[in-house]
Amino acid sequence: SPYGGDHPNCEEAGDRHHWFDATMNPDMNRRITPEVYDECASLFLSEYGIIGACDRKTVETYMDGAPLDPLDPAWQHHTNMFEKNTTPAAIAKHYADPQALSVDDYLLYSGLFQGLMYGHSLDSMRARPECHGGLFWMYEDCWGEVGWTIIDYYLRRKPSWWFVRRAFAPLRLILRATGDKTAIRVVVANDHPEAQSFTLEYGYVSMDGNVRDLQTIVCDAPALARTEAVCFPLNGHDRTAGLWYAKAPGMPAVPLGLFRAEDYRRLHTIDPRLTWTLEPGPRLRIRAEAYAHAVRLTLPEGVLPEDNFFDLLPGETRDIALLGHEDIDAAAIRVSAVNSPIA
Repeated sequence: SPYGGDHPNCEEAGDRHHWFDATMNPDMNRRITPEVYDECASLFLSEYGIIGACDRKTVETYMDGAPLDPLDPAWQHHTNMFEKNTTPAAIAKHYADPQALSVDDYLLYSGLFQGLMYGHSLDSMRARPECHGGLFWMYEDCWGEVGWTIIDYYLRRKPSWWFVRRAFAPLRLILRATGDKTAIRVVVANDHPEAQSFTLEYGYVSMDGNVRDLQTIVCDAPALARTEAVCFPLNGHDRTAGLWYAKAPGMPAVPLGLFRAEDYRRLHTIDPRLTWTLEPGPRLRIRAEAYAHAVRLTLPEGVLPEDNFFDLLPGETRDIALLGHEDIDAAAIRVSAVNSPIA
């Protein structure tokens, strides 16, 4: 339970539960806006959570023949009682009108919303040197439901699992707007016991990659510290036609840091023209000609990718190791993104 300060849930001392400021706020817009977590000044968040759906196989199992309809009483019975209206509102804000979606898209967008919120909130905590950590509710489920967890009842990873994993990377690049919204700060969170020195590439790129306003610096990140590496202006670039990023070229273990100035639904995305090949290792080599959001790898049973539901920049190629089996049938692999057909 929270403890410390003038009242048990204050931000000035001890730990804090962060429910009614965000996920359970009466204002629905605050529940589904990731930037709300940038306002939190707690020294340690000992409990908060965000709701998200499971994948179709899990839902079909726990629904046990009941209609796969978010408005059906059986579906509502398997949705957390505090959050029955949050998922459709979140999908509408970030992706599409929920009433017009297939079940598969509804589940996907719900899972991506949960991942977005968990990733952004954990990054907000890591970006503040005075924050000593956070515990989200929760890791795995006690039954099949649309709920808080990143692992479902049948021990399948939800999309949010991958967002949380990237947020906890030992070396993490976090982008946040300045108070006046005219510039972007790049914070490097280094949990390694040694200082890290690497090339940092940052700036703006259009969705098609034709506009690139980029810079590079040598970044020195002290051990066990959160450090502002650079602060750069938005330079008046189109907020809906591109995005800002920071990356460490040649260091695949450092996740891409992204800043979207608008909700994904408002961005003017195009088909990223994804291509892929199965390489020895085994690994997937995936290329995007334009910006690709939430690249999803659908693999044979028992094969686990080292990353999933990740974004690719225009012209970017990534190698993703495949774990579990050495003999994989390429015909059983599917690669897709929110803004692309299945490749």
